[in-house]
Amino acid sequence: HDSNYFAFQLVSKDKSRAQITMMRVLHDPNGEFKRLYPRGLDADAVYEIPELDNRRLSGATIMNAGLLFRDPWGDFYTMVYHFNRV
Repeated sequence: HDSNYFAFQLVSKDKSRAQITMMRVLHDPNGEFKRLYPRGLDADAVYEIPELDNRRLSGATIMNAGLLFRDPWGDFYTMVYHFNRV
C-alpha cells in the first residue's frame, strides 16, 4: 500500500474499451518508477493506447508486463490511459 498513489480502472462489459486513471499526490524526487498492472482486458485482443502514441499491445502483454507510470515533476499529477480494442 502506497498512500501517495491512487488508481482506478473501468472496463466495458464486452472488454472492447477500458480506462485507467492514476494519480500521484506528492512528487518524490529521485523516487522509483511505479508499474501498474491493468486487469479485466481480453488477453487475446489487441488494444490501441492513444496516450502512448497509439501503441498497439495485446491484452495479455498489458496485463502481464504492466505500464510504467510517467513521473514528471510536480505534485498532484494525474494520468489517464485509454484502451481501445482494434
